[in-house]
Amino acid sequence: MKNKSSTPAVALEPTEQPATQGQALGALVREARTAKGWTLRETAPKIDVTWQWLQRMEGGAFHQPDASRMARLVGLLGIDPVRLAEVSGGYIPDELPDPIGYLRTKYGATDDQIADFERWRKEIKLGVLASDEAPPVTDLDSKDRATGEELS
Repeated sequence: MKNKSSTPAVALEPTEQPATQGQALGALVREARTAKGWTLRETAPKIDVTWQWLQRMEGGAFHQPDASRMARLVGLLGIDPVRLAEVSGGYIPDELPDPIGYLRTKYGATDDQIADFERWRKEIKLGVLASDEAPPVTDLDSKDRATGEELS
């Protein structure tokens, strides 16, 4: 049986096309992940996804990935929200990253520092923290652990 199609098959020449939003977003995540020296398989469990999902995301398969997954990725990898907004066309997850995971990842916070943070967070929520009572200054206050730069 012959193909009765009147349109012949044509090989298309590859063209330079701008990356899709999903590809640009995936490239941003891949860049942040590899800058930390992490593999797909190392990173995925830290944000509660499969490495296959992360691979697809970095490959541009998702135009607007799940907000909770993106929030975890942004927090874990320390992706700048302004850069995320630029790359994603303004798409920013509704959810913020988990503050405990963020503090541990970005600043290497210890268990004692996390406990202090939790106490301050509860006091602030309850309106108990007096305005003249400030948290003690720690080494986390003076340097950004990711870059080593002095914080102002």
